[in-house]
Amino acid sequence: MVAFETKPLAQPKRVCFRLKEARESRGMSLEDVEKRTKISVRHLQALEDCRFGDIPYGTIYHKHFLKSYAQALELPTA
Repeated sequence: MVAFETKPLAQPKRVCFRLKEARESRGMSLEDVEKRTKISVRHLQALEDCRFGDIPYGTIYHKHFLKSYAQALELPTA
């Protein structure tokens, strides 16, 4: 019988932090993303900070905002 070795896995980053990193790596400002998505900078900043409670709309809007943001950065959304 072979004993299995347990390996620690890295904790994945939250989607909000990954969006911010992707935006910065592309040299885009929040204003650039605002122009592409028509989502206000205030709400984009809340998304990047994982402050979903600061977005006054329902959960369906949060999902739409995240998808629109990812598409604006040309990231896969499926």
